[in-house]
Amino acid sequence: MPVGRSIRSILAALDDSGHAPLVLRTAASLARDLKARLVLVRVLLVPPEIPAAAHSTPDHLEEKLVTDNLRTLESLMREDPDVQFGPPIV
Repeated sequence: MPVGRSIRSILAALDDSGHAPLVLRTAASLARDLKARLVLVRVLLVPPEIPAAAHSTPDHLEEKLVTDNLRTLESLMREDPDVQFGPPIV
């Protein structure tokens, strides 16, 4: 069985670090070469220096973080139309 058929999906975790562009380029290259689906994921944490009272439900901080980061991942996905992307995960 060809290698490209044994790997169907690749999960790439991206953050805001300087390494993220290289991680994305490498994962996209692998996905293209293997004809695999690429799923981008970003894990969000509210920084510990923000007190719990500052991010209570009424201010919708968590929703805003998720929405903003989904938009960022979707924008990155549009930059590489040759890659088959799965839905981004935040």
